Amino acid sequence: MKRLKHLLLFSILIFSLFSYRVKAEDWGYYKEITISNFSADYQVKITVHYGSGTDSTDVVYLNSHCRTDFSDIRFRESNQTTNLSYWIEEYTTGDEATVWVKLPSSSQTIYIYYGNSEATDQGNVNDVFIFYDDFPGSSLDTNKWTTGGQGTLAVTDGYVYASSFGTGSGWHGPEAVATFNTTTDFIVETRMVFDHYQSSDLGFNRMYLENSSDWKIRFIISDSHAEETQYRKLADDQTYTYWDTGTPGSGSDGEHDWCLQRSGLNMVVKYDGVQKYSGTCITDTVDRVRFMFWQYSTYNDIWMTVQYIKIRKYASPAPSFTFGSEQTTNSPPNTPTNQSPTNGATNQSLNPVLTWSEYSDPDSDPQQAWEVHVDNNSDMSSPEWEGSGVTGNSITVNTTNGNFSNDCTGQVELDEDETYYWDVRVQDDKDNWSDRSTATNFTTGEFSPYQPTNQSPSDQSTGASLNPTLQFTYSDPNSDPQQNSDILLDDNSDFSSKEWWTGLMGGGAVTSIVVNVSNGTFYNNCDGQTKLDENTLYYWEVRVQDDTGRWSIYSGSTQFTTGSVPAAPTGCSATYVSDSQIDLSWTDNSSNETGFQIYRSVDSGGYSLLKTEPENSTGSNDTDVSADHTYQYKVRSYNDVGNSDYCETSQVATTPSAPSNVSANLQGTTITITWTDNSSITDLHQIERSIDGGDWEYLDEDSDGTYEDTWQEAWNSVKYRLRAKCTVGPRYSSWVESNTLTSNQPPSADFTFWGSGDYKVSFDASASTDPDNDELTFSWDFGNGSTDEGVLVTHNYETGGEWTVTLTVSDGKDQDQIQKTVSINVAGGDLRPYSAPNSSERKPSEVPFEIIGKKTKESVEFLLDNNLGLILIIIVVIVLAFAMKNKL
Repeated sequence: MKRLKHLLLFSILIFSLFSYRVKAEDWGYYKEITISNFSADYQVKITVHYGSGTDSTDVVYLNSHCRTDFSDIRFRESNQTTNLSYWIEEYTTGDEATVWVKLPSSSQTIYIYYGNSEATDQGNVNDVFIFYDDFPGSSLDTNKWTTGGQGTLAVTDGYVYASSFGTGSGWHGPEAVATFNTTTDFIVETRMVFDHYQSSDLGFNRMYLENSSDWKIRFIISDSHAEETQYRKLADDQTYTYWDTGTPGSGSDGEHDWCLQRSGLNMVVKYDGVQKYSGTCITDTVDRVRFMFWQYSTYNDIWMTVQYIKIRKYASPAPSFTFGSEQTTNSPPNTPTNQSPTNGATNQSLNPVLTWSEYSDPDSDPQQAWEVHVDNNSDMSSPEWEGSGVTGNSITVNTTNGNFSNDCTGQVELDEDETYYWDVRVQDDKDNWSDRSTATNFTTGEFSPYQPTNQSPSDQSTGASLNPTLQFTYSDPNSDPQQNSDILLDDNSDFSSKEWWTGLMGGGAVTSIVVNVSNGTFYNNCDGQTKLDENTLYYWEVRVQDDTGRWSIYSGSTQFTTGSVPAAPTGCSATYVSDSQIDLSWTDNSSNETGFQIYRSVDSGGYSLLKTEPENSTGSNDTDVSADHTYQYKVRSYNDVGNSDYCETSQVATTPSAPSNVSANLQGTTITITWTDNSSITDLHQIERSIDGGDWEYLDEDSDGTYEDTWQEAWNSVKYRLRAKCTVGPRYSSWVESNTLTSNQPPSADFTFWGSGDYKVSFDASASTDPDNDELTFSWDFGNGSTDEGVLVTHNYETGGEWTVTLTVSDGKDQDQIQKTVSINVAGGDLRPYSAPNSSERKPSEVPFEIIGKKTKESVEFLLDNNLGLILIIIVVIVLAFAMKNKL
C-alpha cells in the first residue's frame, strides 16, 4: 500500500510537469502556408523576418511576435499537430533568418507557428537534407564518411583540408567517401577553396559522383600547369571540358560555389551561380560522394579545401508558397462593461472620467492595451474623441489622454449640453482584442459663463467719449469667478476689421474698461492713434471666461456714436504776482466745452491736476505757491466726449532763498569769499564789492560756492555782498553782506610747552601765524613774576605749583595774546632708593601739568626723575674734588 502511494504521488508529479511543459510550449500565433507545385519531401528555403511587412513567395513577416533569435518558430503539417523537420541556416537577431523546411509526403497545406517566449530551437539539418556536412569539430564524422588513400584529411574551423605529398605518376591522394541512397532527382551543392598554383597536369583536385564499379559521372575540379591560370573541368566518361580561367586566392577570396543538379538523365553544373555545363548522363544510380587527389608525373605537394557538401531533392518547377493572415491560438479578453457615467446620466463634466469593468481574460493573459471611443452618434461612426492606454480601467476625456477629431479648432473638451455615446475594448499581451463594450450615453452640463450683456454706452447712444468706458455683465451658472474678458470694437457691424481690441485681458473680475492704448490695441495706430474718431458709429461685443477656462459666447453687439471734443485754448500765460500768488490767462476757442482743466508742475516735476474752471473761463490764479520754487501750467478744455490738446505756459519762479554765512578772508593779497547756498531752484549767485565804504560794484555770477578777489595796496578796507539769482524770470533773493577786510590783519598767537628736567619748562611760540606774513615779536609772562622774549624760551620754576603763562604776539600794528596754565606737582615728595636684584633704582617723580589755553583745554603729564638731580650733584662734587686735588 505504501508503494502504491508513492507511485501515485510520482504519477501526479510527472503529470504536473507534463502539464506545465505543454503550457510553456503554447504558440500564440500561426500562419497558413499553401503550397503550389507541391513536391513531397522537398527541401524549401524560407526567409523569415522578425518585423512587419508584406509576405511574398518565399518571404514571411512575423510582426515582432516571435523571439528575436527565431528559436520559437515551428512548421506543422495540415493537421496542425505533426511537426515538420526544419533547420535555421543563419539569422540576424531581431531582423531575419534563413530557414530550410522539409515538406511532408502528401499535404499541400502546412503551418508556421511562433510566439512562444520559452521555446528553444529544435531544428536539425540532418533531418532536412538527403546529405549534409559542414565539417564541425576537428575530424571527419565517421558516421558519414569512410576514408582511404594516401595523404591527410584534416578538419579545422568548418573546413576539410585534403593534401598529398607523394611523387611520380599515379594515385597519391587521400579519399573520403559518403554513401547516400536515393532514386529521386537531387542537387549537390558544395563550396571549395582554390588557393594554389600547380604545373602541367600535376594533379586533379576531384569530387566524384560515380557508381561503385566504374567511372560514369565525374565532377572534377582541377588545376592547370599555367602559373596564372586555373581551370575547372567536368569529366563525363573521362571527356574533359574546359570552362574558364581564373586566378586562385586565399581565404574567402578563393571560395567558389559549385552546384550539380540532376533530373533524370539531365545534368547541369553551375559555378558561382552561373551555368557552365548541361548534358546527359548515364542511367546508373549515383550513390556516393568522393573527393580525392590524383597525381602523376614528378610533381608533389597538392591540396584542396571543402567548406560544406549539401545534397537535397531537386524539383522543377520548384514549389512556391502563399501565406495566409496572422492568426492567434489564444482567446481574446472578456468584453468589458461601461460603468461610469451611468447610462443616461446628465449634467456631466466636459472632461468626464470614463470607467469600465476590471480587465479579465479566459487565458489569464495580462492586459496590454485598451481603446475608448466617444461619439455624438449612437452608431459610433465618427468618434469625437479617441483615447488609448496600456493598463487600468478609467480615463479622463482630454487632450493629454487622447485626441479630439475637431482639434483643428483647438478643442480641449466636449461640447456643453450635448449627448455622447461611448464604448471600450481591451487587448491581451497576445494582441487579441475583446469585442467592444455595449455603448452607453451621457449628456454634458452647462458650465460656461452666461452670455454677457452690453450696458454702457447704451445701444444707439450719441455724443460718446472718444475714450469711452465700456461696461458689461458677468454671470456664471456654477458661480465660478471671472478670470478673463475679450472685447472687440469696430466701425463695421461684422467686426471684420477691428478698430480696437483688448486681447485676452486677464485681471479677474473686470466688467468695465476704458478704450485707450493702455487697455487694448488700436489697429490704425500707424498714426499714433490713442482714441476713437469723432462723430463715428462704432459697434462692440464682449465674451467672458470663468476660472475653469470656459468662455461664454459673445454678447449681442450694440452701437454708439462718438461726439466731438472741444477746441484747445491758446495763448496760455502765467504771471508772478507775489510769493503767494501766480495769475493764469488763456483764450477760449471752443463753444462746446464743459470747462477747463488746469494742471501744474512744481520744480520741473510731473504735472497734476490743480483745479478746474467753468465753461467760457479765460483765466484763473494759483494761491498755493511759496518762495524758492518754479511753477509751470498747462490748460485744456473738456466735455463728455473727451479732452482737447493742452495749451502750456512758460515757467514762473518765486523768490529764491538768500545765501548765508557769507565770509571774506585775506591771505597775502588773495581774498576768498565763501557762502552757503540755501536755494532749491538755483545755485547761481551775483557778487558785488564795496571798497573803502564806497558804492557797490558788480563783480560776477558764480555757482561754485566760492569766489576769489585780489587785495590792492590802495585799499584801506573792502566788503562784499551776494544774492541768489534764478534765471526763470529772472528773480533774485535779498542781499547778504560779508565781513569787512582792512589793510592789516592781526596775528594769531599760539604756543606749546614741555618739561625738561626738575622744575624746568620749555616754551615754543612757532605755532603763531600772521595772515600778512609780517615779522612777529614774542613776549612771555611766566605767571611767577618772571618774563622773557623770543620764540623759544626756557623757564625754571623753583617749586611746584600752578602758574598762568601769557604769550603776546605782535606784528608791529596789531597783536594777539594767548594764555595757558601750567601746573607742576611733584609726586612722592623726597624719594628714597629702593632695592632690586643686581640694580639700584629710584622711582621717577610724576609732575602732572594742567594746561588751559585761550581756545582749548588740554591735559599733559610728564616725569621728572629725582635720580637725575642726585647724579648731577655727585658729578659736580667729584669734579670739584678732582680740581682741588690738582690745585694742591
